[in-house]
Amino acid sequence: MAEFIYGDDEPLLSEFLEAIETALRSVKGVSDVVQEDQEQWIAYGTPSGEHLVRSLAVVVDALADKTRSHVANVRVGASQRPAERPALWPPLRGST
Repeated sequence: MAEFIYGDDEPLLSEFLEAIETALRSVKGVSDVVQEDQEQWIAYGTPSGEHLVRSLAVVVDALADKTRSHVANVRVGASQRPAERPALWPPLRGST
């Protein structure tokens, strides 16, 4: 998801970055979180990898529809009909 949200995509970018950091910091055993670059964060401490992934999955699920809509309207162009817009990533399990 991070590769589709850029610096000028506010307020979505701030919402996404805050949610990622909050999710990572909420995992038991995380002592610090640092954003390394646009698509990479480092979680220090002794967290469970499974718990990290599950916490981030909640963020991705929560912002999936908003991000898809934003990318379709801004990156692809709002003038194209939805049927003409390319799929940017496969739908998440359980979504339509």
